[in-house]
Amino acid sequence: MNKIIKGKSRIEILKQVQSDKSLIQMQLADKEVSCLTVITGLRFKNKDSYFLIDYPAGFREAVAEIETWKIQFRFTGKDQLPYVFNTSGGELNQNDVTIKLPDFIERLQKRANFRINTPLGTKLHIIKGFTEYKTNDVT
Repeated sequence: MNKIIKGKSRIEILKQVQSDKSLIQMQLADKEVSCLTVITGLRFKNKDSYFLIDYPAGFREAVAEIETWKIQFRFTGKDQLPYVFNTSGGELNQNDVTIKLPDFIERLQKRANFRINTPLGTKLHIIKGFTEYKTNDVT
């Protein structure tokens, strides 16, 4: 049950990733280059939106011969779920890399049923047919 995140929500997620200084894995599609980086900023120019990343080691050399970069980004969100998005193109700057925001970010839900934390003392009542089942404290 994956979720597609579009519009302003994708900007909010990337702002959160930036403020948390979360590591992002980036994978160049045209080469077997995978590295970790962080988002250093967001930039809004006219109707276009961009995010900035720190230069990963060897990145400049890896993209030197590629005309249009195709990059996949992966990170773990605050909800401990994996997120993934793809971009194409970008610009090398002196201190960072500018990349256009993706059209959408995909949140991957790996399990059909997920766990939730319950407050101490929570009791579970299940009714099946005409029988009621109760549990002791759920922790």
